[in-house]
Amino acid sequence: MKTLGICIGSSDISLVILEKVKELIHIEKVEVKPHEGNPAAALGKMLDNNLLRQMDGVAVTGRKLKNKLQTSSLAEPEAVEYAYAYLRERYPEVDVIVSAGGETFIAYKLDSTGRIVNVFTGNKCASGTGEFFLQQIKRMDLQLEEAVNCAELDNPYQVAGRCSVFCKSDCTHALNKGTPKEQVVAGLSRMLATKILEILEKTEYKKVMLVGGVSANRAVVGFLRKEISELYIPAEAAYFEALGAALRAQEARTKTLTLVEELLGQAGTSFAFLPDLNNFLPMVTYKEAHRGEIKAGDICILGLDVGSTTTKAVLMRKADQACFGRLLSADQRRSGERGQKLLCRDQPGLREAKSKNYWFGGNGIRPADCRSACRV
Repeated sequence: MKTLGICIGSSDISLVILEKVKELIHIEKVEVKPHEGNPAAALGKMLDNNLLRQMDGVAVTGRKLKNKLQTSSLAEPEAVEYAYAYLRERYPEVDVIVSAGGETFIAYKLDSTGRIVNVFTGNKCASGTGEFFLQQIKRMDLQLEEAVNCAELDNPYQVAGRCSVFCKSDCTHALNKGTPKEQVVAGLSRMLATKILEILEKTEYKKVMLVGGVSANRAVVGFLRKEISELYIPAEAAYFEALGAALRAQEARTKTLTLVEELLGQAGTSFAFLPDLNNFLPMVTYKEAHRGEIKAGDICILGLDVGSTTTKAVLMRKADQACFGRLLSADQRRSGERGQKLLCRDQPGLREAKSKNYWFGGNGIRPADCRSACRV
């Protein structure tokens, strides 16, 4: 008997095929792929009609899309129970299972029989999620494997964990002042570990099992092991819920499918669509800046926007509001100082102009950046 289990997460789709021979169940195939915001399309590429015809049962778990797929579904806690029952002989007496994914961190409290008796979650801020971690290392031009390998666990940079905006700003400030990426990545990893520990503080535990995509982050796991003496990460952690769905299909009668089109019959986005922006073009007014040539003695206003990934600078003559010296820089380190240097290089006459007012903005700005930018 062969069954297929599918878990549709916030960023990945995991697929597990189980085969039962003489009462023994073994894993025949596993596949985990990112869906990049289009789970229906990704699932269509992972499955084919020949594969579905070989399945005696199919079950799906995950978020909203599971309710639109034309097959049997189950809630994630139920899938977690089935998966742990399968692994319980290897990992007996686990008190809490933490599912740490791209969108949410959830702790499932178990009783002595392995059944879920309570569920704990953290706050809904995006900073405490695996997807936020991926976004931040992407801004540093790091791949996941590179990031977790380079993290300096003994010297993590302190970043805020309560708010994603503050956390992102902290990362930007650190990079602007030259803090090594290794320390920033370690700080992000420690922040994620702290989020998990905060959830665990809500219940009693001795043995903890960690599953989900974040369990593959060795830096996060390293911080957790310092606080949790008995932390288990099964080989099946990345596809834990999909395994549970496949096990449910082994036990209960589920809808059989022969075509991928049958499975994806009503799959699609749950978002509402607004009218095309092109319909509103007549309401748009385009403004053009007055350009001019800088002259010695001009009284100017310098505006500098140090953003999270770029630095923008504009120089405006106060007398006629003529603009010159516009700049866009993608350097994240010492961006305020770099912005001024490039602006001076682009407009040699800037040093003879009198900069009367300075306006600074952006979530990457700090007083030190302002001081360096003002050295004209």
